[in-house]
Amino acid sequence: MDETDTPAVGVGPVAKSKRRPRDREKSERAAPEEGDRKEKKKASVPSEPGRRPWSWKRSILLATAIIYLGTLWLDGIGSTLPSRTLPRPWVYFAQVAALFKNAGIMSIDYRAEGWVCSEKKWVEIDVRPFFRVDADTKENRFHRALQFYRHERKVMRALDEYVTKSANAHGDKKLGGVRFLSLRIPFPKPGEKVTPYERRPLSEYPDEQRHNWYWSPKSMRIERCGSADAVPRDDEEDEAKKEKPNRKRGAHAPSSSSSAPASFSSEPPKDREPEGQ
Repeated sequence: MDETDTPAVGVGPVAKSKRRPRDREKSERAAPEEGDRKEKKKASVPSEPGRRPWSWKRSILLATAIIYLGTLWLDGIGSTLPSRTLPRPWVYFAQVAALFKNAGIMSIDYRAEGWVCSEKKWVEIDVRPFFRVDADTKENRFHRALQFYRHERKVMRALDEYVTKSANAHGDKKLGGVRFLSLRIPFPKPGEKVTPYERRPLSEYPDEQRHNWYWSPKSMRIERCGSADAVPRDDEEDEAKKEKPNRKRGAHAPSSSSSAPASFSSEPPKDREPEGQ
C-alpha cells in the first residue's frame, strides 16, 4: 500500500470506537442541553393568533349591549315599554334618542304689559331693567318664572307685585296692574331666510301669535289706581265674551281677561307652552 493511501490517525469508524470514556460522557451530556435550547427557542417565538375562548364576562357584556341598543330603539319610536319595565336610571341614560323627537315649530318669547290708570288701557312695559341677570336672553328670571310657574297663582301674584312696584318706581305713569303673555313666533319654513332675533314691539305681532297667561284682577287694579273709574265697568265682561269663541276653536285668547276669579287664562291642554324653550 502506498503511503498516500494510509488513513489519517483518529478518523474513521475504528478510531471513533476507540475514543475514551470521558469523551463519550461529554457528548451524552451535550445532547440534552441542545434539546433544552431548542425548546426554549420555540417557546420564545410567538404563536399564531387564535380564537379567544368565550367567557361569561363577554356574554354579560354582549347581553347588556343588546338590551341597551334595544332600549334606544324603543325610546326613539316613542314606545313606553322601557319606562314601564326597566329601572329608571337605565331609562334615563337611554333617552338620548328621543331628546328632539318633536321638532319645535315656533319660538317662545315672554312679554309684559301694564295697566295705565290715567289712560285706562294696557301698554307694553320693558321688564329687562328689573331682571338684570341675563336680561337680554331667555335665561333671565322673568322668562324662567313664566316658563315654569305660569300656572302657579302664588308665583304670579308675587311677580305681579314686584313688576308693578318696580315700574311705578321708575316710570312717570302710574300702573294699576300687569298682564303677562307669551309670543309664539313661527319658525321660517325650510329654505327660507332666517333673520337674527330682534326685539320688536308687541303692536307688530298679530293676535294669533299672542297668548295671555296672567293679568291683575279688576278689583286689584281699581285698588292700586285709587279710583273705580280707572277700569271700565265692562272690562272683564267684554274680555270674557271675546274669549269664549276662541276656546271653542282651541285658539289663543286674543284678549286680556276673563271672569275667572283667579285671573288666569283657561286654555285647553293641547294649547300649553312647550317646556324648555
